[in-house]
Amino acid sequence: MQLIRYKGACMTIKSATELNNARQLWLDCDVYNALDDYLKCGTSKSSIDIMQIWDALFDAVNKHYPLHRVEESTLAKG
Repeated sequence: MQLIRYKGACMTIKSATELNNARQLWLDCDVYNALDDYLKCGTSKSSIDIMQIWDALFDAVNKHYPLHRVEESTLAKG
């Protein structure tokens, strides 16, 4: 697998026309557990609400994935 830097992002070449992120998305353990609860049960056992989870996800994407920036107008729609 070939690792390259493309437009400021670490990517791997999947095929002649496809690239994949070379970085994994990491979330705070509490946020991850709350997200897991919401996905499995529709509610969280912790004090973290769904908006805090979305904020953490979008912040991580905007910070670590320069090719996948989420615009503020898109966040407002969500």
